[in-house]
Amino acid sequence: MAYVGQAPVNEFAAAPTKDVFTGDASTTTFDLATAVAAGAENAIEVYIDNVRQEPGSGKAFTVGVDGSGDMKRITFTAAPANSAVIYVLNPLTNVQAIAPTITDLNGVELILDADGDSSITADTDDRFDFKVSGTDQIQLADGVLKPVTDSDVDLGTSSLYFKDAYIDTVTTTGNVTVGGDLTITGTTSFADTNITNVGSIALDTITNDGTDITLDSGGDIILDADGTQIFLKDAGTTFGSLTQTGGELVIKSSSSDTTALTFSGANATFAGTLGVGAITSTGVVTGTGFTIGSAVINEAELETIDGITAGTVAASKAVVVDSNKDIGTFRNVTIDGTLSDGNYTFDTSGNVSGLGTVGSGAITSSGVITGTTIEATGDTSASDNAAIGYTAGEGLILTGQGSTSDVTIKNDADGTVFTVPTGTDDILFADSAKGMWGTGSDLTLYHDGSNSYITNAVGALKLATETSGIALTIGHTTSETTVADNLTVTGTTTLTGTQTFTGASTFSAGATLTEDTLTDQATVTWDASTSPVAKVTLGANRTLASASSGGTGQFISLLIIQDGTGSRTLTWNAAYEFKDDTAPTLTTTADKGDLFVFRYNGSKWLEVGRNTALTLS
Repeated sequence: MAYVGQAPVNEFAAAPTKDVFTGDASTTTFDLATAVAAGAENAIEVYIDNVRQEPGSGKAFTVGVDGSGDMKRITFTAAPANSAVIYVLNPLTNVQAIAPTITDLNGVELILDADGDSSITADTDDRFDFKVSGTDQIQLADGVLKPVTDSDVDLGTSSLYFKDAYIDTVTTTGNVTVGGDLTITGTTSFADTNITNVGSIALDTITNDGTDITLDSGGDIILDADGTQIFLKDAGTTFGSLTQTGGELVIKSSSSDTTALTFSGANATFAGTLGVGAITSTGVVTGTGFTIGSAVINEAELETIDGITAGTVAASKAVVVDSNKDIGTFRNVTIDGTLSDGNYTFDTSGNVSGLGTVGSGAITSSGVITGTTIEATGDTSASDNAAIGYTAGEGLILTGQGSTSDVTIKNDADGTVFTVPTGTDDILFADSAKGMWGTGSDLTLYHDGSNSYITNAVGALKLATETSGIALTIGHTTSETTVADNLTVTGTTTLTGTQTFTGASTFSAGATLTEDTLTDQATVTWDASTSPVAKVTLGANRTLASASSGGTGQFISLLIIQDGTGSRTLTWNAAYEFKDDTAPTLTTTADKGDLFVFRYNGSKWLEVGRNTALTLS
């Protein structure tokens, strides 16, 4: 039969296949007996216990290749339950089709690989898109072959290279690495970028773009001119050259090639006049004469300063003081007349009269220096053995250095009053030497060799702080403090240790013992020394241990409280003694309390009072 248009396609398809599996609550992958068409996971039917599963990434299952690369493997997102029945219906097996050859895809994606993620598409007019692994990689359009993403596609690999490339122009924004020789027959612009790791460059001319040319090498820079001369030019005009004669450097000046400086080893010879600033030489400067300004200096005059030693007088030599402005030694100094500045006078006997203020460096005297006052104007230093100094901030300064004391103050009997021990900030008074305060020396502080004393002759002796809230500590933590007379405390007294009163104690106000809470536990413990007044709330039936650390004659009290449940019982330790040897039964009402008071006789806690069924709030 004849047809208008395309003839029908002849298709022959086998019946769908069915695969059956059983879940074990751990296996997630199962391989089919027959391959599935690529991209056909939406067409196969997968059931677990007769419930159809949804295909796709992030869904119930996906279809992929097995270990042989065939599209047979089903992977579940979660392992099917133990004994779950799994069956798969595949209607896309064994398809055979005879159809006319398609000559126009009309923009439809042509999928090329087994897992369906690599293709060629022309859905945009006049452009081919090449996709690999699900990502568009290269586009071919009119006059251009380009990557889809900048700097993403390589041309060749680090081990596989293209043979030859014939290209009109190369433009790159990254680095160019050439493993062999680079031959350039045209003009190359590097656009102010760097050329690195270059072996040899064969060039005729290097022309820059109007800026500087910098030659920077981590090693040597070698200029090798086989014509013996290296010319220096400015805008094409020669102004000098470097040349060599007999292996030595010769510097020539001007376009006339005039020799200016010739080197011979370490020696240099100037052909003309040398006009310079300062000349620094480590050797001898030799000349026929020297003119400084308008002064001509000859050899005889130079001899007077040749070889002189500063601070030392030598025959027929000039005299120069040393760095300390000292000089010695003149054999004879004769004054023909009076040496005076108008105020003081040296006479022929060596006496000096009429001195006013003497400004000098160090003055060393073998006798006594006497004066109305000695006024220091500068600070002392750590190296001074004995010095008097002054600064505006510190005032008078006494500085000394001794093996035992740095400063010692003595009285008119040459007895030591006090010292500053060597290298310390301390002031040391000898035994029985007193520090005294007040117009009448009313307050004294001293040590007599056995005991230390603070005595006060007038008024009260107060140990106090001027600022509220600052503590005053008397005594050491392990030492006793004795008050020889009465002790009056006007504020609150907190006693944290054990106090023993050998006499009567009088309190003008109440003495309060804090109430401590004992820990509720199977056996309740009680320290009588730290918690003489205590309470405990019973959360279950408990046992009360004997109160520890008690002192004979001590009174203690315990408030026993029922919790919100009530009916809690307490078993008393045998150390507690009650009337008629009968331990009391607690009030059972929730939140009620029973109060007990005991006195210790050295072996037992004797009950002296009880108050039961108390409402506590």
